Amino acid sequence: MSKIVRAANAMISNADKISEVKRGVGEYFFLYNSKYKWSISYNEVEKSYSLFYYPSSTSIETLAAMSLDDWQTDEEYIRYSSKDLNSKEAYETFSELYRIIEEKVFGVDKALDDIIKDDMSIF
Repeated sequence: MSKIVRAANAMISNADKISEVKRGVGEYFFLYNSKYKWSISYNEVEKSYSLFYYPSSTSIETLAAMSLDDWQTDEEYIRYSSKDLNSKEAYETFSELYRIIEEKVFGVDKALDDIIKDDMSIF
């Protein structure tokens, strides 16, 4: 298993450490463990996920607000693609992380937690 898939699995296992989730142009930006900036996207044509790491000091808000033209600048990032990794595990891991991030953007994770908590209080 590649190191990036292991790291993505760790993010999934520790989803509570995912914060500052913002919707950008065609992708979701987020902060992991209050210090690592990432984004994730899904390409409908290629049926693949891409996970990006941003080592710069640019804020999540600024990254998410950038237009497609802005990305032609010197903003640095590293891209990991489920297509390039070419494994079922990479695809499934990136897919699960994408779902978690998407749920956080729309607040579904909190709604589900409340529903589950209500169900547990019955017992």
